[in-house]
Amino acid sequence: MHAPRLALRLALLITAAGWGLGALPLVMGDGELWRWLATMAGGSVPEHPVFAYWVRMAACVCVLVAVLALWCAARVPRDGALAWMLTGFQLATAGALAAWGAGLGLASAVYATDVAFCATTGLAQAVLLIMVRCSAPRPVRPAA
Repeated sequence: MHAPRLALRLALLITAAGWGLGALPLVMGDGELWRWLATMAGGSVPEHPVFAYWVRMAACVCVLVAVLALWCAARVPRDGALAWMLTGFQLATAGALAAWGAGLGLASAVYATDVAFCATTGLAQAVLLIMVRCSAPRPVRPAA
């Protein structure tokens, strides 16, 4: 496998690992979940069953994104369209998280890591997808 494909595979695996961390609430007990959320929030959070449900529902989406990234990593470059969709999702998510974090008045420490992760992996994937496309062998057309 040549360098751009290998680098793209690595970027997709990093994406999968980052989103995979979002699955942690699925394996946490309620007490652990509230302590984890309070740590991330830098203070207490309301302990309500609906909130716990929503956090775990969001964790399921994180698992989906991680699985899609793993799928793309395993199939470089055969699923280029899916990889481009994942890349667009990463970049759009970076923008949305930055806007929501700032709009809600959160301390940047709460959301900056998520924004940086999504933006960095999204940009890396975009550049590497272009490199893979440009380095692909072109079919030779017979002279007319």
